[in-house]
Amino acid sequence: MIKILRGEWVIINSSMPPENERSNRSPSAVQAIEVSHDQRLSLRHCVELFNHVPALTLRRQVTLGFFGLCGLIAITLLTFGWPGAALGIAGFALLVGVFLALARNLATEHVLLSQFGRVIAAGRTVDWIMWGAGLIVLVATLVILGLVGTVFWMAIIAGFLATISHFMLDRQVEMQRRTPKTRAEEMLKTLRGNGADEQALRHLVCEQGGDDWEPFFEAMFGYQAMINARALWGLDELGRKRQRHGVWRDRVLRWLEARIETQQETAHVELDRVIEKLEAPDLADEKMATTKHASHRRSAPSLEPPDLADEKMAATKHADRTVKTTRRENPPPPP
Repeated sequence: MIKILRGEWVIINSSMPPENERSNRSPSAVQAIEVSHDQRLSLRHCVELFNHVPALTLRRQVTLGFFGLCGLIAITLLTFGWPGAALGIAGFALLVGVFLALARNLATEHVLLSQFGRVIAAGRTVDWIMWGAGLIVLVATLVILGLVGTVFWMAIIAGFLATISHFMLDRQVEMQRRTPKTRAEEMLKTLRGNGADEQALRHLVCEQGGDDWEPFFEAMFGYQAMINARALWGLDELGRKRQRHGVWRDRVLRWLEARIETQQETAHVELDRVIEKLEAPDLADEKMATTKHASHRRSAPSLEPPDLADEKMAATKHADRTVKTTRRENPPPPP
């Protein structure tokens, strides 16, 4: 792995290899940029401030406290023999988690929502039928169990709590992180003005970010850039994986991407089948015409024009009559 050397120079790979592949380029393929000691310390300080703002600590405490309380209530209800109520508390906690994830995703790059949108847009008629059937079965089950009203109000309360958390905690985290992020952006802008390579700057941010580098890197360069940087520099000096952020999101996105690829392959296969069906009648007619022509040629290989055939037939009949007349006029002698 290429490292930041001590002194005034940062050594970095000049090209981005494919995702999930580590760079094994030779030293001749690297580029050096000049970074002062104060700039490295300033960048490291920005990362530390970004990852430890007070609002982030408060949000973590509130989130862990809420889900811990829900788990404790569910266990208590199970202990007293109320499994239905325990299941309801667990479902409520799940709804709150889903709404929190959606709210935080809306405030960033909308990565999850965009992938969900691609899955829905690429859905076939069969997929839409299956989704509709699943929704109907779910609603019918809730109606039969008499839980429509309960689930409705649980969803309303969960959405309300997620909205409050977003405006009171997520917004505070974003505001408090804005200052160190702006300072880091100004420093990188100065380095770019001095001719620094973009890839070298990203490696600098990744290296100075320490173990918890991913949240700051994603805020600076975006999610996809963070995934690419993880593939390049996601291991420490001992070859161990560095700390990763939002692993659950990565798994969901990989599943969605695999789903989209499957839908696209299926669509291509179905399109090929439709094209074959459209071309099949023309091919069948052409094949039938070829077969009839070949059969006609085999059954009458020496057919001639009608006029020539009539002339030959008349000449043959005339020759037969001449032979018969000659035999009558000149009978053979008796033995």
